Amino acid sequence: MCHTGKGAKQDDAEASKWFRRAAEQGHSKAQNFLGVLCVDGKGVQQNYVEALNWFRKAAAQGDIDAKVNLGRLFFNGDGVQKDHAEAAKWFCKPAERGIAEAQNYLGLLWSEGIGIPHDQTKAAEWFRKAAVQSAAWGQHNLGLFYFNGKGVPLDYAEAVRWCRKAAEQGLSEAQFQLGAMYFEGFGLAVDYEQAYMWMDLAVSGATGEIQGEYASARDSVAKFLTPEQIAGVGRRSQPAPTPVYLDLDTLDHFLR
Repeated sequence: MCHTGKGAKQDDAEASKWFRRAAEQGHSKAQNFLGVLCVDGKGVQQNYVEALNWFRKAAAQGDIDAKVNLGRLFFNGDGVQKDHAEAAKWFCKPAERGIAEAQNYLGLLWSEGIGIPHDQTKAAEWFRKAAVQSAAWGQHNLGLFYFNGKGVPLDYAEAVRWCRKAAEQGLSEAQFQLGAMYFEGFGLAVDYEQAYMWMDLAVSGATGEIQGEYASARDSVAKFLTPEQIAGVGRRSQPAPTPVYLDLDTLDHFLR
């Protein structure tokens, strides 16, 4: 397979040719894959308008992945005018079919009241549906809801439980949240070494401005540790899921 590299050297340009042939013959999976290549600019020139066209064709045939991809384009405003109501429309069916990514996106829309009415309880319900499928962002967002008492009763122990699940999957935002809870003693005993370790992991997985902010918070925790303790914490390297939600309230609270 040229696209996956199984059985042949991966060649996105060659794969795009085969996907295009199949897509033009009406194969929905090929249409969706070709749309993905157009979004990523792999094997073809990046073209969100063309991606939108192929996703629509695939979605019209009922392709569930294409519907998620359409929702993502409208949610982010990639190649189209940002339209959260349209995004919600495309996420609904996949979410009802159990697609965790769509469930998490719907949770975000209900939480913020964009495109659909503001309803924290419904947001929590969708985050939970994604979380129980081990979707890291759903777990993190549900943990934040428990931490802040949004849509669910305030429960620091539950916040710790869900944020830990996401943190152990390598999600830097959840790693920072867990570190902050160890530092403050929310839902567990204060443990500066654990706080430093999780924040250090968050720094490793973050990029850009937020990475610097995480590093500043981690260095604040280091003041409570000896050099020997810091050296003994150790480091782990884990891949981080693509961010779709970032909560800065915890960071602002910690840095105040």
